[in-house]
Amino acid sequence: METIAAHFRGTATIFKVDAGRSPELAALFEVRSVPTMILFAGGTIARRFAVMTEGRDLITAMLASLDDC
Repeated sequence: METIAAHFRGTATIFKVDAGRSPELAALFEVRSVPTMILFAGGTIARRFAVMTEGRDLITAMLASLDDC
């Protein structure tokens, strides 16, 4: 997560939420498995990563998703 946050510093904000401690937030965003990463663009969900890929692969997937927005 720190690698992702560092890569997008200044262009995106990365939040980490503990679904066990915030079940209402997990329910609001329909988190069914952990880890789940949700990418928002313009206030709406642009892409959901239900099985998180690590490091560079996740950055590549996020950049591709942002290009589609």
